Amino acid sequence: MKNEIIIKNAKENNLKGIDLTIPRDKLVLFTGISGSGKSSLAFDTIFAEGQRRYIESLSAYARQFLGQMDKPDVESIEGLSPAISIDQKTTSSNPRSTVGTVTEIYDYLRLLYARVGTPYCPNCGKEIKRQTVDQIADKVAGLGQGAKIQILAPVVRGRKGEFQKLFESLKKQGFVRVNVDGEQRLLEEEIKLEKTYKHTISVVVDRLSVKEDMSQRLYDSLETALKLAEGLVVVKTEDSETMYSEKLSCPDCGVTLEELEPRMFSFNSPFGACPDCTGLGFKREFEPDLVIPDKTKSLSGGAVKLMGFNLDGGVMQLYFKALAKRYGFDLNAPVKDLPDEIMRILLWGNDGEPLSIEYQTRSFEGQYTKLWHGLIPTLERRYNESTSDTVRREYENYMVDRECPTCHGKRLKKEVLSVKIGGKNIYELTQMSVEECAAFFENLRLDETKTLIARMVLKEINARLKFLKDVGLDYLTLARSSGSLSGGEAQRIRLATQIGSGLTGVLYILDEPSIGLHQRDNEKLLATLKRLRDLGNTVIVVEHDEDTMYAADCIVDVGPGAGIHGGEIVCVGDVEKIKQCPNSITGKYLSGERKVPVPEKRRKGNGLFLEVRGAAENNLKNINVKIPLGEFVCVTGVSGSGKSSLVNEILYKALARDLNRAKTIPGKHKEIRGMENLDKVIAIDQSPIGRTPRSNPATYTGVFTDIRMLYAATTDAKMRGFTPSRFSFNVKGGRCEACQGDGIIKIEMHFLSDVYVPCEVCKGKRYNRETLEVKYKGKSINDVLEMSVEEGMEFFSNIPKIYRKLKTLYEVGLGYIKLGQPATTLSGGEAQRVKLATELSKRSTGKTIYILDEPSIGLHQRDNEKLIDTLLHLRDLGNTLIVVEHDEDTIRAADFVVDVGPGAGVHGGEIVATGTPGEIMACPRSVTGQYLSGAKKIPVPETRREGTGKFLSIRGARKNNLKNLDVDIPLGVLNVVTGVSGSGKSSLVNEILNPYLSEKLNGARHTAVECDSVEGLEHLDKVINIDQSPIGRTPRSNPATYTGMFTAIRDLFASTPDAKERGYKAGRFSFNVAGGRCENCAGDGILKIEMNFLPDVYVPCEVCHGTRYNRETLQVRYKGKNIADVLDMRVEDALEFFDSIPAIKNKLQTLYDVGLGYIKLGQSATTLSGGEAQRVKLSTELSKRSTGKTVYLLDEPTTGLHTADVEKLIKILQRLVASGNTVIVIEHNLDIIKVADNVIDLGPEGGNGGGSLVAQGTPEQVANVKGSYTGRFLNAVLEK
Repeated sequence: MKNEIIIKNAKENNLKGIDLTIPRDKLVLFTGISGSGKSSLAFDTIFAEGQRRYIESLSAYARQFLGQMDKPDVESIEGLSPAISIDQKTTSSNPRSTVGTVTEIYDYLRLLYARVGTPYCPNCGKEIKRQTVDQIADKVAGLGQGAKIQILAPVVRGRKGEFQKLFESLKKQGFVRVNVDGEQRLLEEEIKLEKTYKHTISVVVDRLSVKEDMSQRLYDSLETALKLAEGLVVVKTEDSETMYSEKLSCPDCGVTLEELEPRMFSFNSPFGACPDCTGLGFKREFEPDLVIPDKTKSLSGGAVKLMGFNLDGGVMQLYFKALAKRYGFDLNAPVKDLPDEIMRILLWGNDGEPLSIEYQTRSFEGQYTKLWHGLIPTLERRYNESTSDTVRREYENYMVDRECPTCHGKRLKKEVLSVKIGGKNIYELTQMSVEECAAFFENLRLDETKTLIARMVLKEINARLKFLKDVGLDYLTLARSSGSLSGGEAQRIRLATQIGSGLTGVLYILDEPSIGLHQRDNEKLLATLKRLRDLGNTVIVVEHDEDTMYAADCIVDVGPGAGIHGGEIVCVGDVEKIKQCPNSITGKYLSGERKVPVPEKRRKGNGLFLEVRGAAENNLKNINVKIPLGEFVCVTGVSGSGKSSLVNEILYKALARDLNRAKTIPGKHKEIRGMENLDKVIAIDQSPIGRTPRSNPATYTGVFTDIRMLYAATTDAKMRGFTPSRFSFNVKGGRCEACQGDGIIKIEMHFLSDVYVPCEVCKGKRYNRETLEVKYKGKSINDVLEMSVEEGMEFFSNIPKIYRKLKTLYEVGLGYIKLGQPATTLSGGEAQRVKLATELSKRSTGKTIYILDEPSIGLHQRDNEKLIDTLLHLRDLGNTLIVVEHDEDTIRAADFVVDVGPGAGVHGGEIVATGTPGEIMACPRSVTGQYLSGAKKIPVPETRREGTGKFLSIRGARKNNLKNLDVDIPLGVLNVVTGVSGSGKSSLVNEILNPYLSEKLNGARHTAVECDSVEGLEHLDKVINIDQSPIGRTPRSNPATYTGMFTAIRDLFASTPDAKERGYKAGRFSFNVAGGRCENCAGDGILKIEMNFLPDVYVPCEVCHGTRYNRETLQVRYKGKNIADVLDMRVEDALEFFDSIPAIKNKLQTLYDVGLGYIKLGQSATTLSGGEAQRVKLSTELSKRSTGKTVYLLDEPTTGLHTADVEKLIKILQRLVASGNTVIVIEHNLDIIKVADNVIDLGPEGGNGGGSLVAQGTPEQVANVKGSYTGRFLNAVLEK
């Protein structure tokens, strides 16, 4: 047992409770077909448990910084060592990360150059030697008579700390002043510094003027400063500071270098990095070829398609017309035909020459003078000044990285580059390959003293270079960006680092290290793995490579199939045992029984070629390549031969740019011929299809959208009012809210690993009960997600749209994966095949039509402006947009309006007017037109309510982005909480105020809220949240039952003589209980007919014919109408019918007042919109007796409302407030905001830029606050 690792009952992912024993201190190989469970066993089970145990062996203090790993689904693992995973993730995408920094070789080089490097003058090239005090004094004396100077001793430079002891020491030595971070301070005052920040401190040693008789004083002061600062002194004049070193200075040029320190040679430190590019070696600049990508087009024909540079209208059109007139060129001429000077003016400006710009509108015309700065300078200004990440990302599409003009890509200051060892500076050394670097240090000769100093450093450098050579990476340069490394190269770098650590007794797990290796390099890799094993470690390799199998001490074959067909141990043993195993597919290939056949014939292709000429990227030497089209072409070669440079850097980027219109810059080449024979290029890589478990093959391929639409189209779903979004586990509605659609709950265990358990509400099914009740062919939506692809193909065989997408997944070998399998559990190959299947299932489309349903919902006016700009941009690209919208700004921006009406419900359904917004305004029948033209409008109140003088005060609100917010909400008035999207409105009202008031006033369950306190509750008795959620989940719910009016109606019918004579009580007239209802349909009025593999069919009940009641109940009448007739009445009809019954009329009147006169009393709740449901709730509240101490909360009640309906809503809200109640509304609609008594404006921006109180007061007061976006838009509506 000592020499074995024993695994019992492993069940992670698709593993089927396997037991396995593998030897310790050996090279063990896990193999099997893709998806068989190799990685689940190696990484998700063995590595996870090994690392978890190691971390748990540390102290509780250490564990809180390292985090915890989940315990894998395995009964036990014995004989396990601390585990280290060496996978194929890239090292870093940070441009500052290089091969040298990742391997730590660069750190040792910095130390080497700082300790034994020889500095040279960057100007004259002479070796720099130390300066004496006399030489420094002579330099100072040369500043000229009368020059005022300060002698400073830089005692602290760029170090963290508070330095209190230093200040005390300096004070005791008699010094009076210090310069702290550029500010002069007196030592007698208290100086407090942040210990977490870096500081620079200089002691003011002396202040004097340059005179002939000051030499002794100057000499003494310089000596004192040099002693304090350990050989450094700063001479500060009125306009400059010069540092002198007692050690390093060029006597001829006057150049002084600081004492050599390792940080000076770091391009990540301000002490060494080039100040122009901050150590990156490049600067991001706008590329003219991306700004004007297609030079065959004219300026008026769309050659420039940039954000804010549209020639279809606006200011830019005026600029370009003025330029064309001034410099005599044609806007309709192709850009390629324009003279070079004109192109220079267009791109870089006209050297400050004023430009006369003419403009003309319908009303007047004129001209004004402006400067033309050029496209690129204007873009640079907008990019630098923009605070929007979206805008900056858009502009970055037109930028490229260019070599820094100051350091020429060398990243470091010229003074640092003047330090050399063996005739080479540190940059030149990092430009060498690993092999060349090793040879350089082998031949390096230093003097005796420097050899003694450098001995340990050189030993570490040489060892690391050797490890890199051993793993086949001798071709890499130390300056190579780590982001450009392949997964295999990054993995081998980590492998080399582990060998360098010299650890023993460790379990190493590697994921297919042979990927990307030529056979020659694979031999080096195997030798390295054996060396790692021989150090006393256990090495587990997940691999398919045949040579690695033959080199392994033990092979574990996992299978026999993939996915649900795998997860078992087929065979364990050496390579010969695997060959002899009859059940091992791996063994059959190893023995030669099965093999990939060589094609008898090769495809001839279509006779066309793609020819790359003059390829010179990276190490490519101006090569020409002809690639035949219509054939399977393989590009191979040893590692680092230039395959990626040719295919990825040149070919793909050039094709993507020219065929896909991608914003890419291909590598160096002269030309590519034959592109006319292709239409697009698609790169399908192994990056994940999603970063969270919510992403899965069904969502990525788009098939889940089709599946959700299919479920929404079932009769059962339609009866419940379920739309496709109901069947999404990513949004509220259909998902289980207990686990938010994850299916699992995380239980935090503090010092133990977090535990994940199936959700106790949905039992891991992700959806709530009502959603799961909707079935198609007997299966719920969760059952479908649990299906494998092959099961899904059979299940959806009669739905071509779904079947076709599933079939492509099956055809790429993914029949075994589940439709809902989390993306994070898919291997790179599986992810790649999912993408392939997605591409295979696509069909070519024509021009795009976009349909949007109220896109302005939840948007502040500022954000709505951006939305409208986006919609117009989509239109300008040639697309068609159909937008369902009430927002006035959106309507005005439209090219064509279709006005439906004229009223609601039975009073609507007609086309009132069509045409431009102007034509809609001219139509007398159009209510929309009347509001647009101003003929109708919602008036601004003449006076604002003062309220009760009492307040609801929130202190220290800090939920989400709220920044410790204090706000006082006046009671007895209409309050509106507004602000840009993401400013913190919902966090304040819905996530702090509502749960707190619900708990304290309504007795709701305790909910922790993130604020210090809420004061003023003694003035309130309850809180009511009126949202847009449905008034019921089933067709049995309706406005009559929700408002309570149906109880009064049933009482009325029970009081009729006919009902009394029959002995009928009010319960007889309910369709929810036995007695009066039709028992054949249980009061539903319809019957569900199950159709097995076809959708269920709903038909009217053949007994009651849809009336819901039995014959005897329907014989009871009031004013000639039975109970079913009443439920079928519209509100406005019922208002007249029950005119003499106040208990019923009052409730009907409030429904009518909120604009719902058109709905039926018995209308199914599932057919009501969110806005209609909200107004039913409002009418219910209006019909109740008011206590005057109620707080009503509403979240964007104008959603889905026409301006005419908004006017009715305002009247309702005012009635609630008039009764003494307090109303708090989250809203962006300016008509609501302008009638409010008190406006609370949060912002100023969204997200991290929000969470603060920008303004509060009446709409007029908010309108006068300059920093308020709301105020800016309010000004316009208040002035109307």
